[in-house]
Amino acid sequence: MTGNVGTAEPDCCYRNEHLTDRHVEVIALIAAGLSDRQVARRLDVGLATVRHHLATAMQRAAAHSRTELVAICYAAGILQVQVWPPVSTSLRCLRNPVPPAQRAALLP
Repeated sequence: MTGNVGTAEPDCCYRNEHLTDRHVEVIALIAAGLSDRQVARRLDVGLATVRHHLATAMQRAAAHSRTELVAICYAAGILQVQVWPPVSTSLRCLRNPVPPAQRAALLP
């Protein structure tokens, strides 16, 4: 079953490969260097909620760390490259291909 959770994105991926707007919001704040506690305060949610969003996003992205999760989101075009603080795009699917020009910008 394909599904779009929280966005008007075409059916490009399965639900388990799709991040919600809240997942991406949490990941963008983590990418900006905030701790889980700081993210919870910023979003006015509990610490356990932030950790749940991170765990779910990491599982969907098959990431083994927060750093890897952020890198995957940049590579999938979910977070904008060369923007500080990190800002999300309208993409939410982890399978979205990144154009070669953008992929080159991700490399050090």
